[in-house]
Amino acid sequence: MFRARLTVPDASYDVAGRTARPGRTAGKAGATVIPPDLSPVGEVAAFLSHGLMLDPWLAGLDHEHFTFESQERLAGAASELAAGHEDDGVLARMLPDFTAAARFRRKICREVLNCTAAVVAQERLGRIRVDAATADEAVQRLERFVESVGFGALASVYTLVADTGNQGAVAYYGAIPQDEFVRGVRHRPWVHDTLADELQLGIAAGTLRIARHHGRAYVQQTPAGGSAYRRALRLLSESGFGEARLRLVQMSHFNLLADDERDLAHGWPGVGAYRPAFTDFARIAAGARVLEVGCGAGAQTFTGGLQRAVGPTGHLVGLDPAIRMVERARGNAEAHGATNVEFIQARAEAIPFTDRSFDAAVGMGFIPYAQGPRALAEMVRVTRPNGILAIGTGCAYASDAAWFQDWFGPLLHLVESSGGNMHPVLYSPGALEQMFDAAGLQHVEHGHQCGQTTFEGGGVGVSMLLYTVPHYQEALERLPWAARCELVDELRERGEVICRRTTVRERTASFPTEHVRGTVPELRPAAGRGTGACER
Repeated sequence: MFRARLTVPDASYDVAGRTARPGRTAGKAGATVIPPDLSPVGEVAAFLSHGLMLDPWLAGLDHEHFTFESQERLAGAASELAAGHEDDGVLARMLPDFTAAARFRRKICREVLNCTAAVVAQERLGRIRVDAATADEAVQRLERFVESVGFGALASVYTLVADTGNQGAVAYYGAIPQDEFVRGVRHRPWVHDTLADELQLGIAAGTLRIARHHGRAYVQQTPAGGSAYRRALRLLSESGFGEARLRLVQMSHFNLLADDERDLAHGWPGVGAYRPAFTDFARIAAGARVLEVGCGAGAQTFTGGLQRAVGPTGHLVGLDPAIRMVERARGNAEAHGATNVEFIQARAEAIPFTDRSFDAAVGMGFIPYAQGPRALAEMVRVTRPNGILAIGTGCAYASDAAWFQDWFGPLLHLVESSGGNMHPVLYSPGALEQMFDAAGLQHVEHGHQCGQTTFEGGGVGVSMLLYTVPHYQEALERLPWAARCELVDELRERGEVICRRTTVRERTASFPTEHVRGTVPELRPAAGRGTGACER
């Protein structure tokens, strides 16, 4: 980290330029604000709660992703916000001159605005195409954050995230030639500006150093930098930043899928039979009002028979976070002539309906991509007493087949080397049933089947594993960009070799699947009153 609170010995100030003085002048409005006393974790959490995002790849998007009007709006807002905070003195102390500090403030604002605008476009359109209205939304989010939390917190979050990427690359490679580091060759090749200021900040903070070997300068991590890097990873995990970025990657992938059911059928040949079996297990009554969570393009809705189960007098609402999936589901509904079905964009963790709105809430295959307990709590909330909850999912499994180990060995080693410090992914058999019990559901039933997955072709097999198992996605995200690309290429090459020397039947692996059903109790804890109070 660059002079983060955890590493700065002088307690009178921190990385973001937020001094110990009780107030300072806000840039645009000129009003004095007293920022909340937030920890680094709190700063990042506040950053996320304002709908902001910082992902280095998004910050370096080509101009073709932005209209001319949006580019002008974002650049102007970045300059205006940065100019309003010239008295935030820590950057000036650590960078060589005032010009460098001012340049770095503009960079912070511009990259956060670019990333946030890209995320807004992805959420609304399912693709990154930033127009003037999208740019305005990003600017408003950033202005609200600076006004309520402070520019210092913005700089703190930026330096934490950016330096974590820099430190991770240096730690991975051991040393990076200085000229390659400042151009981001190995970890941020898309940067429009150099990383010279970030290198200067790292040197000033004592987390990076320059060493010479055979006349060439290399960037290395100091022992203090190694300690700061490990703390930074923990802070980003505790704040929810890593999980938010992973959800963004997943949503982007699902938006790009041309035909999710076709791609899924290649890797999961038995899905055609599993979907109707899940609907039968849920036992949806005709005429019921049903919520389907994680509806995707509507495969379970139509192929799986949910729409038929509710019948012409019932109503089905499907929700999914990926807008392109929702659009395809709406197209499928029109093709089927289904007038009793509607689809909306929403997350399972924040269902946009009032309490007790549905007779049943179901979902198949979504739970590995959601925050399980929180999503289940939302499903319980919107379901009436004695209503039905049912979830189907594939479970965690480990393949010890020689071909699987030979193919995915480098990826498996990467996951193991994380030391288990990763988010939960596929649940173990029985874990979903325990989650139902913990949520207070009654009459919990558990069913299971043995599924099969087939790895066809090197590239197809790699994509299927990386994009259907969040565990592997997260592990890959921890690598520098160049190393990530190299690993994917290696896995594809390994896959081509494996596929030439084995049969499709040999590359078909079995894995457990389960579906769990329960009913919402008559008495439930009242929202906001603690676990002791109940409502009928």
